[in-house]
Amino acid sequence: MPNALIRRLRRNLAGLIDPEINRPPEHTRGPRARAVSAEMLYDRLRALGTVGRSGPKTGQVNLVSIARIKERLGSEWPRHAVNADRIARNAIERYLVAGDIYAPWKDAGYIVVFATLERHGAQIKCKLIGDEITRQLLGEDETDLSEIRAVEMQADGALAFSDIPAFEQLIAATIADPAADSGAARESTNRISPLPTIVEAETIAPGAEVKSGDPLAGLSFCYRPSWDPARGVISTYLCVARLPDGPGGIRQREASLVLGGNRAGLEALDFAILEQVAGLLDGLVREKRRLLITLPVRFETLAAAAQRRRYIDALRSRLAPEAEPLLVVELIDVPDGVPHARLLEISSPLRAHARAVIARLRPDTTEFGPFSASRIAAVGCDIGRYNNSELAAMQQMARFSRGAAKAGMVTYLRGIRSISLATAALGAGFAHIDGNAVAPPIELPQSVVAFSLFDLYNPALKG
Repeated sequence: MPNALIRRLRRNLAGLIDPEINRPPEHTRGPRARAVSAEMLYDRLRALGTVGRSGPKTGQVNLVSIARIKERLGSEWPRHAVNADRIARNAIERYLVAGDIYAPWKDAGYIVVFATLERHGAQIKCKLIGDEITRQLLGEDETDLSEIRAVEMQADGALAFSDIPAFEQLIAATIADPAADSGAARESTNRISPLPTIVEAETIAPGAEVKSGDPLAGLSFCYRPSWDPARGVISTYLCVARLPDGPGGIRQREASLVLGGNRAGLEALDFAILEQVAGLLDGLVREKRRLLITLPVRFETLAAAAQRRRYIDALRSRLAPEAEPLLVVELIDVPDGVPHARLLEISSPLRAHARAVIARLRPDTTEFGPFSASRIAAVGCDIGRYNNSELAAMQQMARFSRGAAKAGMVTYLRGIRSISLATAALGAGFAHIDGNAVAPPIELPQSVVAFSLFDLYNPALKG
């Protein structure tokens, strides 16, 4: 039977169980599913109960695994990773409804938590999501490359993953016993065999032992929106890499802080961020979206000539010419007193492949002449990295802005954590500001959005 016909039959059968699947988006009322952090996912799973404990419908939690899709793509996977994530999220959010949540699970796929469905209906939806991801990534002729695993939390906080019955078995069992997915807490155990024994267990509980020696194990990315007050928009997004804060932890911090003095790990991180941003820019070019993406790279990574050539070669080979106007390269951890000639040597080849090169400095920097002479487009600092009082932070911000203005430099500020600091940054004349007080990080850049003082103060007015 042709694959397209099989998929149509699957959707028609699934529609008998859950009419929401075929409902047009404009007729869906209320908020839909949303992506959450690993911490929130962990809290929801803990609330649902554990294996061996009577609790609410733990069968409604599933992993949509993309491991076999990655295997099929092989060495091409890094080029498709960002687009695959976008496809997967769109598919998940189209099938899920209000109250459902999901989150990426390491590099394996996405864990989906259903608010209302019982085990069989939840697994049917996950099968359909997996089919759509495969079809959009690999074409109509590819089927059954996504795998669905049932997820349960054990008493020690570990997540257990187990196989589920074949799609046709699920459909047959649910049609034969529709009450199993209509809200009644009843299982059709006489028609479908119980889930197989747990075949693997992984933990997201803090303090678990990490098996991999890879310093970038568990690496994930988010994007920090930056506000341009003069234009009244958010149009620039900084790529931020994150790592688990401690072995096996679910709480994540900025990856460079977790790696600390691990020089090899930090260099590998810079190349991993480059790969992530290049893939994202490919997607923006295809979609004809006009955003600015900021790519951070450590000054030290580019200090040695051989390493700098390798980075520029990677930038040249991965970035389409159409994407260069969408890219801003940010030199971070720039040392004090770096001479003009050195800055020019490092920034010039970057400028050839980007809209602009900017430099993130220490907030107590006082000498800006070399940056102006090197055609660095803007200088900034991350005020959130320092535990100063708000008054001390405001004084530093004002001194930084005055010194940069004397050298004719545009300024930006990162890590704004309160509305008062944001207001002080505006008063000091910073051209771009970001931080949780402005807008929290997001999984993927959205679009150019209007943002004004009203938006900045809106949470405070509501509270």
